[in-house]
Amino acid sequence: MQNRFIAAISILILFSLFAAGCVSEPSKVTKNEIPVAPLPSKTLQVPPPSLPPPAPQVPPAPHQLYIKPGQLEQFTFWGHTIAVNYASAYPIQIVKIAVDGSEKVIQKELTDSPNGIDWKEGNLIFTLKPVVWEMREGQNIPIYESTWNTSEVYFIVHGILPPSELSVGPKR
Repeated sequence: MQNRFIAAISILILFSLFAAGCVSEPSKVTKNEIPVAPLPSKTLQVPPPSLPPPAPQVPPAPHQLYIKPGQLEQFTFWGHTIAVNYASAYPIQIVKIAVDGSEKVIQKELTDSPNGIDWKEGNLIFTLKPVVWEMREGQNIPIYESTWNTSEVYFIVHGILPPSELSVGPKR
């Protein structure tokens, strides 16, 4: 009687395993095949994800150069074509700066105040300063704004973001 009871429970356990799917055909397991339900023929219309607003364009690092009389420097900076022409150092300092074809002429007397010149055009800020070099501790050091009676100037251009693209914090 006990043998019949054990045999009945064993058959019941085997039947439960087959019914639960725990035992599968060996050929499907070795080939790593899993039956998959077919995809529905009607495709779902999923709206495209909303894109975040474009990040503000970050200005590049400032472009700076030292330029001597008779020298012409041309370069592109943040989408602008810029030319700096140090036309004359004596008897009057004359520096011509062209931005996208629009020219600005700066003239300084040799005895004028040695302060540099700063101006803004669009999204660009420019600085022009007279420079002389002094030897200090074995190194040539630039000294800015000491005199316009010099044969070298320092030029730098910075890019700036328009106020609408500046972000201080979350917009409310």
